[in-house]
Amino acid sequence: ESLNNISDLKENVVKERDDSRVQQSLIFLNEANKVINRCVVMKDFSHNYLQDAAEKLIKSIEFNRNNPEAYISLAKVIYILGNNSLAIKYMKIAKGLKPELESVSKLIDVISNEGITTKTENNTVKNMTLPISKASTTIKPTLNQIPAITRVPIRKI
Repeated sequence: ESLNNISDLKENVVKERDDSRVQQSLIFLNEANKVINRCVVMKDFSHNYLQDAAEKLIKSIEFNRNNPEAYISLAKVIYILGNNSLAIKYMKIAKGLKPELESVSKLIDVISNEGITTKTENNTVKNMTLPISKASTTIKPTLNQIPAITRVPIRKI
């Protein structure tokens, strides 16, 4: 009987820990969405705001890697910052977590088929499409990615 009590206690502790992590994840997701909504309302997509939103979304994912909404929001922020291939990877992770998300498939198609304008060495502009690699659900966003993506000029939406 004491083994059953220990087992029950362990299950309760794990459940409380997991519930706490999900709640913390939702707090970060809501904070990020507030920043994103502010950007939309104010039509101000400066790097500082987008970086702040991306950092909050990464924290949200660190607490709960099974929430597709956090990956979708992070993908949108990264897309605005101009990194299509990373945005697609996060969209694919979201799709893997919740396959019935048709809107994600459409966004992946739009981003995948969009050409990117880049400057070549002689300052001429050319269009190129980024290759898309197969994303894995083991991809973990890190804060180290943020400085790299924020060097890209902001895309107008």
